[in-house]
Amino acid sequence: MRFKKNRAWLGIAAALLLIVFACILLTNGKSDDTGKSKPIATEKILSNLLEHRTRYIGDASNVSNLLGKLPYGENKEGIELATDSRPYGITINYRLEDIEGASEDTIKSMEPVLQDNALILFSLIENVDTVKFNILPVNMEVQFERSEMQQYFDRELWDYSKDKKSYEEFLLDVYFKIFIFPEKYSISMSSVPGMRVVVSLNAALYDANCSKKCSTEHGSLLTWDRNTGKITDHGKSLNFTLGEPVYWSPLGMEETVRENVVTISILNTDSEIIAEKRIRIEKEDTHSYRAKQSYGIITGSYHDFMQDSDTVNENIINENDDVNGLTAHAAAMEELLDSSDFRYMTEEQMEAILKTLPEIIRDNYYGIGRIENNGSGYVLLTCKSGAKRLPEDTICCGFSPADSELEQLILQDADENEICRFPLGLAVSYYNGNEIFYIAVGDASKNTSRISQIASYQLSGNLDFIEYERQAKKRGTSLFIPQEGSYISADIWINRSHLPEYISIDESFAAEIESRLSSIAKTHCDFSSGVLKSMGINIVLADRNNYELCIFDDGRKAIHRWSDRNAVLVDSEVHDMIADFVMKKTPWEWVELSEIHDIVKAEMRMKLYRDSGEEVQIVEDRDTLRELEELLSKAKLTGCGGCPYTALLLLTREDGETITLHIATDSCDNMILGTTAGYDYGPDPGQTGLGGNVNRQEVLKRIFDQINWER
Repeated sequence: MRFKKNRAWLGIAAALLLIVFACILLTNGKSDDTGKSKPIATEKILSNLLEHRTRYIGDASNVSNLLGKLPYGENKEGIELATDSRPYGITINYRLEDIEGASEDTIKSMEPVLQDNALILFSLIENVDTVKFNILPVNMEVQFERSEMQQYFDRELWDYSKDKKSYEEFLLDVYFKIFIFPEKYSISMSSVPGMRVVVSLNAALYDANCSKKCSTEHGSLLTWDRNTGKITDHGKSLNFTLGEPVYWSPLGMEETVRENVVTISILNTDSEIIAEKRIRIEKEDTHSYRAKQSYGIITGSYHDFMQDSDTVNENIINENDDVNGLTAHAAAMEELLDSSDFRYMTEEQMEAILKTLPEIIRDNYYGIGRIENNGSGYVLLTCKSGAKRLPEDTICCGFSPADSELEQLILQDADENEICRFPLGLAVSYYNGNEIFYIAVGDASKNTSRISQIASYQLSGNLDFIEYERQAKKRGTSLFIPQEGSYISADIWINRSHLPEYISIDESFAAEIESRLSSIAKTHCDFSSGVLKSMGINIVLADRNNYELCIFDDGRKAIHRWSDRNAVLVDSEVHDMIADFVMKKTPWEWVELSEIHDIVKAEMRMKLYRDSGEEVQIVEDRDTLRELEELLSKAKLTGCGGCPYTALLLLTREDGETITLHIATDSCDNMILGTTAGYDYGPDPGQTGLGGNVNRQEVLKRIFDQINWER
């Protein structure tokens, strides 16, 4: 299992799914003597857990095997037992690779699952006093004390595991969760009639025909038909089947009351209470009330809880996976920033933004909001489960009124009928493939400008770009133009992608470059002759001259100052200094045509489009390789042009070295050697990027005849 920065409910739903073999956690039922349906998994779950019951912590094998049955069991990377003296403890190392850039919020979202794991350990191993989880590779720790957890239970935790009946009672309580939204409610809120209370039960332990009983000491319990808008006041108690959420409202509550208790009971098919939890709600001021988070009581907000109804099966994963996916998108994008102070928006902030959106979006979409201290931020929205979705072929149109410089996003269907329009000037992007809206909030800042750029790749599914940017960040570079200061850019083709990479340079290095270049005498050059080719490296000096590295057809190295139309600076020493600096910082490399020799194997890897499958053909026939080598060695340096270079040709030499070429897959006979050097392998090349009067791509098609070249 790979950790996906899951929110709390994902782990909770997964908790029993991983306790024992997946096959026993199905919800198929069997009839007992009374004819009522009961989950078949319960008996097996109890047996599989209780077999690890022991009084002492010292049996490392037993502890390890038990942990292997719990959530994150596959991620367990060793345990440590503290058995010399009290307090006796267990330290569990979980390696969760995708959590490398995680924040404390991410770790906090794991805590309910880790807490459940700790409770299982406390209940089955009598002398365990502490359970500590160490999350690798970030080395973040979460620790639970037996004394801390014991306060939530009427009996000793160890006592629950003395027999199956008692342990079933214990598990029913552990895997009964209540989610409350919003955590803080004010009677001035218009988006909800009160605090929404929904229940999550695990299908391996609970019958789908269970019902719930809700009661409150003060205030009222409501139900809300969201289709008609009708709100029904049920007073202080109601009892009905699982499914529809209940709302608690303070209306009618006496002003002197400072605390309220809402009790949620789960009833079996005989109307007997089998599990019960109490929600404590405190009055904060005249109009505001806050639900207190406690064991099994999870308070939520727009970013971490969007369950709309009770669940008694694994649907809780699907119900919230969309919002969890938005959280993962946000984390992946913000990970690429140099630094940020983003935090989640409050319910009030999200409500204010949603009110400005078209009705179809406001009523059917939800999501998360991230905001900086300066008020700049962004919102990600996706469609609610079961809500009205936009058509698959929705068209996005940007419209600017004649009397305004601002733009307005308009959504249309395939027949160009208007679906809705967003407020004028609101920066909105809709990524149809993932059904995600990206909305910029507040004045643009350095970070939100960067996030908007990253979002265009992250939310459209171009994860290769995101991964490359992640690698670039580790190198101290970026795929995005620095917004201030001097920098050097390198034009790079790698793994079929064109990825300009930017290196910020300090002013002392920028001044050194400027000083050395200014001392070089100018050499006249007729640019119209085509004898000078760019090498894909540009030096941009803040408030000063800009340059690019070039090479003549005869091999001389030059630097071209952009402001000089008919002159270059010929100096191989300065040229190589800059090129070497770029090669140390990035994958950029300049490979000479002379490197193609003594080929013993040629491997063509063809992808006509970015998302298409890869076809591979290997050629090792000596005569064919000699023909291929002769064809490529006569290529002329022309520049990269705008071709789709989606085929990779790997040439293995006799000395074991491998040369990589990007091959154009349109009708051009162009290729890129290394990461930057663009060549034409047809005869008598004309202008840059153009072949001669014979297209030699046909030769490659004949040599690699088992591959489809047709787009």
